Order: sequence, then structure tokens, then C-alpha cells
Amino acid sequence: MNCSFSNSLFLGALIISSLLLNACGGGESSNSGFSLGTPTPGFGATPELGITPTLNPAAESVADIVAIQLVSVTELNDLVVIDTIEDGDIIRSNTLGSTTINIVPLVDDVVGSIKFDLTGPTTINRTENSAPYTLVDQSFNWDTTQNEPVSGDYTLTITPYSQANAQGTVGNVVSIYFSFEQSLDPTPTPTPSLTPTPTPSPDPGPGTTVASDAELKAAIESGTAKVINIAPGNYTLSDMVAGIDRSASPLTIQGQDPLNKPVFLNATQSLKGTRFVTFRNLAFENTGLLVSGDYWFFDPGGNGDNGLTSDIVLDGLDFYAIAPSDLTNPNRVSDYGNMLSSLFKFSNYRTYNYTIQNINAENVFSIGDFRMNGDVLINRLIIDKWYFDGIRILGQGTEGYVDGDRIIANVDILDNIAVYNEIDNASTPHPDNTQVFNSGTSVNNTNPQLTNTLFYHNRFNPGQLRGNSVQSGLSQSREINVGYVENIYGTRGNPHGISLEGGAIGVLIERNALVDVDWGSAVWLRIFRAEGEVAVYNNFFPGRIDTRSDGSFANRDGYELIDSGNIRGEDYASFFTGPSGLTGIEGLVKMFTPVSSSTVGPLNTQGVWRNLPHRPMMAKAPEITTGNSAFTIETIYDPTLWSPDQAGLNADNCLSYDARWSLAGAYDWTIQSDVSAGDKISSVTAGDIKIQTRCVNVAGVGLWSPTTTVSVE
Repeated sequence: MNCSFSNSLFLGALIISSLLLNACGGGESSNSGFSLGTPTPGFGATPELGITPTLNPAAESVADIVAIQLVSVTELNDLVVIDTIEDGDIIRSNTLGSTTINIVPLVDDVVGSIKFDLTGPTTINRTENSAPYTLVDQSFNWDTTQNEPVSGDYTLTITPYSQANAQGTVGNVVSIYFSFEQSLDPTPTPTPSLTPTPTPSPDPGPGTTVASDAELKAAIESGTAKVINIAPGNYTLSDMVAGIDRSASPLTIQGQDPLNKPVFLNATQSLKGTRFVTFRNLAFENTGLLVSGDYWFFDPGGNGDNGLTSDIVLDGLDFYAIAPSDLTNPNRVSDYGNMLSSLFKFSNYRTYNYTIQNINAENVFSIGDFRMNGDVLINRLIIDKWYFDGIRILGQGTEGYVDGDRIIANVDILDNIAVYNEIDNASTPHPDNTQVFNSGTSVNNTNPQLTNTLFYHNRFNPGQLRGNSVQSGLSQSREINVGYVENIYGTRGNPHGISLEGGAIGVLIERNALVDVDWGSAVWLRIFRAEGEVAVYNNFFPGRIDTRSDGSFANRDGYELIDSGNIRGEDYASFFTGPSGLTGIEGLVKMFTPVSSSTVGPLNTQGVWRNLPHRPMMAKAPEITTGNSAFTIETIYDPTLWSPDQAGLNADNCLSYDARWSLAGAYDWTIQSDVSAGDKISSVTAGDIKIQTRCVNVAGVGLWSPTTTVSVE
């Protein structure tokens, strides 16, 4: 290390500024060959149809890596630069000033993705499509108190690409060698090491500070402010960034003091036409003026509105509303929903690439409506006292579709406050913890479906203050490459657990618990209209797997059910420690903590997530060429959708690959294990042949890929 930084910069969705490197003196770092440019943020999602994001062009150019930086991670998941890492450095944990750390490359222009290869006692192989490009997934950083990373010598190779998912033109490949030492000695030896940078509290980072609605409005309209820090106090400004496109210079609007957040009273924020804006450390309060059906705190607009919405970050926000005075009165049947508003309406089919994390809310109508479009992260939400539907996902059609991976993780949906007979009618059925609607996504309702989405470490509805009917996990859209891994689904008075009613092609359901939180009675896993693989491993549900072979719900040709290691039975008390009828997170955890160790369900005997490697999701269809009575597997793709913990478990890479093939229209598959790109499969029956591949990792075989169909002579 040739210098240490005295300044810190909060990153959010922004790439680390080159200003930090300039603190070393001049425009170059000490690594020869590294030259500084002006970093430009980009979120890396490349659309297949419809919209082309400004900052991820198809042009085959790619940025250079100008430095590799060690960062600390705050409780709000902000990144603070500690120092640059250079070849041969020794990093000691007791000198860092932080126990939560990560590594981030600094790039000088647009990149589509960055691939990391870390070898040593801890191995990581992952591709990051969104800024900030972190070595370890930012949802689960290294914790030095947990011996992360393990002490030893490491080689880190970082490769930038012009397109998402490590595709396109390769930029400059940078490799560094360093050592990491986990040390408990509070007095480090004088050997040169990383110099910690004290983290002031609070430190809003650089930018403009405002203390009134007028000042805030003026700062936004100036178009020059990159960071606006809002002083504590009450504000009423609505629609502050509606129609603002900051793709050329991303904007962050944040509370000056994370411990004393500015409060926006009855202020709703239109995001119609808004791009590259971050809201951080703010509070929103509904004093009773915002009612259900009419108001959403954040709303990108309805389908058909002019202007797309993209690259939005909502981080560290609190939401409150008035609580009805007789909320706990079971005899009161008035419509409490009219007194509450909803949080997020990301329902426009032209909305993509957004992150919603570190959210706390109480007394809300619903969490919101979401299109899973582009790269989406919904992470660390705590929602207490909600009325009608928690997370409501709307099927996305082909119009405006942007490819990407979507993760819904670490969401706690607590007490429901609805009464069944208030809202159980034709227009508003009973509430759902999560629901995937079969709703139209454009003027012509083109094929809505849910794709490339993973539900991970969520706890849905542990209790209810009023009423007795809440269902969980209902899906009315066709699901393609969707995973449910280590979740708790607690229903009340309703037999629906995870309910796939709109069809399924490649769905992974692994280590979940589906139990009625009142009686431990029958909760079903429903699979209707499926036309592909549904893999169900090591779950607990006292009901049955409900499938159909006739009528409109019948599963189609091609449906495959893998039912392995699951426990079904009416008496959940045989497997879990707690009695029924408990509310709150503590009661829920007790209720679903196993009596003895096993591989079933999401929790271990200590009541914490098992956090085991999960099986791989679907990858892209293989690329195939043909010859006489043969075909050659030219390219096998790896899955890109993994839970945030998989890299740390060394589970986000494929140990081997399988392939299978069959005549088109038939399902008598021939399976061959341990195939590689370039393998030629001979003695194949002539005709139209469909071929699929799958990844095998430390957890086992994954989901089969989509089909490539070729003609073999």
C-alpha cells in the first residue's frame, strides 16, 4: 500500500469515484499500467426485447480495471473504501477498523459484467452484472468474526466483459496476489498492512445539504447535484424526481443522519420516467390522508404511460401509518384498508433494474406490486401489520422484457390485520403473503409469466391479529426457472402453501416449511398446468402434493415431478419443538425448529437457517451443431441465478454437466452424465432432436435447461 485514504464515499448503486484514487497523488495508482478515467455507472442488464438501457450498449467495447479496493460495509450496506490492494499485500483483520468487508474493482467506463476468480483457502467463482461489482455478493459480505475469509494466500483474477453474464468482448484481465491473516491480537505488528479509515457517524458523503422542501426541489432541478443530503425534519415534497433521467450522472437523495431520518408526511413519489436515482435513509408517514387504492409511496406509473423507469435503488427506508384504535378488536368489521396505503407499485411493464432493501414498515395496505423485469433485488424487508396481500408479483410478458436475475430474500412479513369477511368478495379475495398474478403486461395481454426468480430465506406471515384466513405462495402465472429455497410459509385457515396454478417449467422447491400457523394442519403444495420439471427436495408440509391429470388444471405433456426427501403428515409436532398458535418471529422460529437434526425444512435445531448449498437453477439452452447421426454440444452455459450465500459455500459453480436428448414431441429421454463442451454424441436417431443440459454442483443435479431443437440426418 502506498497511501491510505482519509475520505470515505458511500456507494449505494454508484461505482467508487476516481476522486478517492486521486488522494494518492496524481492521476495514477502505484500499479503500473493502471490509468484513471472517469467512472460511469452501469447496471449491466442487456434486454432481449424492447428496451435498450443507455448505459449498457450492445457495442463491443469494455472498460479497463484501474484499481482493486478493499471496502468496509456499514450496517446500511454502504461501502466505505479502506484502501487499494496491490500485488503482495498482507491484509490483517485487526487493522481494518471493520469486521464486515468486501473487495470491489474500480473501472474507468461502462462494463456489462465482471467475472471474479478467487483461489486459495476460500474459493469464489462468480459473475456480477450490477454495480457496485463486489467479489462477495453484497447481501452477504465477508465477516471477519466468522473467520471469513480463511487465513492464507490468495490469487484474485478479475475479468471485465462488455455484456452481461460474462459475455461479449473481454477487457483487460487483472490478477493480484495477496495474503489474509485472521488475527485476534488487538495490537498488530508493525509489518506494513492496510491502514484503517475511521468511519464517522453519521457521514452522508459528499454532496449538497438541504433543509427545506424548496431547497430540495431546487437541488434536484439544478441537474448538477449527484448527492443530496436532507437534514432531519419534516418534509412534504411529492413527485420530486418524476420524469428525471439521470443515466449520465446518477443521483442519490439521502438522509443526512441515518439515525435521525428526515420524514416525508403524506408525500407520494412518482417514478414515471425516472432513471438512475437512489433514495436512502428516509422515512415516510401516512397520517391518514393517503388511502388504499389511490396512493402508493413509490409509483413508476401504469402500463402505457410514457417513459420507462429503470435503475432505481430504495435503501434504508421506513414507512408508518396511523393504527386504527381498535385494531385488536376481533368484532370490528369496518374496512381498515381505507385507512392505509401501499408501499411500492413497480407494476409498469416498462420498469426494470431496481433494488429495494433494508425496509421497515408498519400499518400498510400492501407491500406492493412488482414486475420481475431486468435485475431485481428485494432484500431485508420487515413488514408488520399489513392488510391485503404482501408481495404481489405481476406476470411479465414479452413487451418491454429485459433479461436478468431476480432475488427476493430475507423478507419478514409479520402480522396480518385483515378480517376475512371484510374483503372476501369477487373483486378482493382473501390476502396472500405472496401472490404471482396472471395479469396482463401490455395492451394486448401477451403471455404473462414469472421467470428467473429466487425466493430465499423469507419468513411469511408468522401471526395474525384479526381474522383467520391468509394463504401463502399463490402463483397464477406460468413460472419458468423459479426457485423456493429455505423459506417459511405460514398460512392461516387456508390449505394453500406454495401453489403453482398457472404452469411450471423448471421450478426448484428445496428445504421449505409449509404449515398452518394455528393448527399445524394440512397445507398443500399444488402443481397445476405444469409442462416441465418441478423438483421438490427436503421440504416439510403436512398436506399433500396436489397434482391434476384431468380438467383445466391438468398437467401437460412434459411434466416431471421429482419428489425426494420430503416429509408429509398431519402432525407437525412430531418434527418441530413449538406448539401451534404462536405469533411473532420468536414464535414462528420455535414452531419450525426441528426436534432433531435432519435435512428437512429451512431451519436447524438452533432455529437458524440451515444455509446449505442449493441445487442449480436452469441455465441457457446449449448451442448444438449436427452431423450424420450425431450432434455436437458446442457450448454449455452455467446458471446465473444463485442465492446470495452460494459463493461463500463454494456452491455457485458447476462440478460437471449432464445432457439428455429425445425426439421432438416425445419424452423418452436418453441421459449422458459428465459431458463437456465439444463432446460429440453419435448414433442418434435421425429426425428433429431436442437437447437439454444441466449443471451439477456440490448439492446435486440441477434443473434441466430450456430445449435446443436441431435436425439430425
